Amino acid sequence: MIGNVAWPKPDVFREVRGNRTTSGHDDGVNTPTNPDPDLRHLTDLLDFLPGPDDREFWDLVDSGQDLPLDGLTDALNVLRDPAPHDGRIVHLAEYLMAFFDREGPELVELLDERLRRLDLPTVALGRHWISDLTATCWRLLVRYNADGSWAKKWPESNYVRPTRGRS
Repeated sequence: MIGNVAWPKPDVFREVRGNRTTSGHDDGVNTPTNPDPDLRHLTDLLDFLPGPDDREFWDLVDSGQDLPLDGLTDALNVLRDPAPHDGRIVHLAEYLMAFFDREGPELVELLDERLRRLDLPTVALGRHWISDLTATCWRLLVRYNADGSWAKKWPESNYVRPTRGRS
């Protein structure tokens, strides 16, 4: 659902990336206080998408899910924060997965069409983009939700693994 979304900037994805310097560092993303490579990769993936001014694209992405795009804009603001709270990163990953982690050829074809304009190889671009985005979001969800409780669940024991073959 697009509605009357108040976007902070005409092209939120380009601004999120910051300015790429000759050294390859992006200003405003992945600063020393936030060195997460998956957040950086997420901005690379988002670079391939149009900004919020392309209403036709985002209406097709929404495709009846009724996800408010202003919520996506709010979630994307985590990429501007040099030291984001883990909960905000989880929220962003969940929101992106809600938009893009679904079955059906329509979304793949829409992304294929968008990505072909960028002189990329033309084999399954949309499918690869979705797979990469959802895998990146999954890594973020796991990383920022993990609580280290595995050690309590699997305490040290005196268990000795039996050897195979010989008794």
